[in-house]
Amino acid sequence: MHRSTHPLPAAPPFDLKHSLNFLNGFSPTLGEQMTDTALLKATRVGGQTVAFRVTQHGPPDAPKLEAELLSEKALSDLNTQQLLERLRFFLSLDDDPAALREKAAHDPAFLKVLDARHGYHHVKFLTPFENAVWAILSQRTPLNVARSAKRKLTEAFGGSLEVDSQTLSAFPEAADLPVDAAVLDAVLHNPRKSKALAAVVAGFQQVSDEWLKTAPDADIRAWLLGLYGIGEWSASFIMLRGLGRLSGALDVSDDSVLMREMLRAAEPIYGTLTPDELRQKGATYGELEGLWAHMLRSYGE
Repeated sequence: MHRSTHPLPAAPPFDLKHSLNFLNGFSPTLGEQMTDTALLKATRVGGQTVAFRVTQHGPPDAPKLEAELLSEKALSDLNTQQLLERLRFFLSLDDDPAALREKAAHDPAFLKVLDARHGYHHVKFLTPFENAVWAILSQRTPLNVARSAKRKLTEAFGGSLEVDSQTLSAFPEAADLPVDAAVLDAVLHNPRKSKALAAVVAGFQQVSDEWLKTAPDADIRAWLLGLYGIGEWSASFIMLRGLGRLSGALDVSDDSVLMREMLRAAEPIYGTLTPDELRQKGATYGELEGLWAHMLRSYGE
């Protein structure tokens, strides 16, 4: 087993405990990582399965994070860098919590949420592709059924690694999956979802990570909505939780699933609101509206 250790600087305050607590209740990845006092999880990078262990030393206001990478074959410098960047993005280590607090100066109700989550940074999906696949699998489907389908895809096309007597499964990258819906349906046994998944796989195989990071929000949203099976809710979900695009989180219809979920999440903080009243509150957060929305939703989970 090849091991290497790397520093993971984080913008303070950062408290890994909050990230672990969030993952413990995050339905799409339940049971896919170890979250005792550190984060132990596996992923696929460049066709290889790699495990990582993230630990924190030092208090939230002076955090010192470290990533231990474990793999059967030594990682190239490029793949090491790609994985470290993925971890930084996954745990939002570069986000500045002070920016959201400054925006919330006018919003005492939301300041209580921030106080309760001191040191929490937005936890995303490990990759935007995984987020997009989950959006397909979970549409109009009980969560336990969606998780079972995701597990079958991981077993068929992903990888696994034994670390500390634990078998860690790694969800596949887009390059690991076929674009043939019939092949996918042999695993999923759901023709509609298999067709949608094939479209998502093909879509992600055709765009670069750099484009996903740098393209304008409008272009990303249009691309997502052009993929079979990706609707308004799924596009907003992937924009925020897979790509870290934080603006325009409430640019959805009044009767959308996302709006209904947001109104339920906001009620304990703000009381009963109409969709327009919720949009008005979100608009005051500008480019951080999505982070505000995520914090509201995660607060009650």
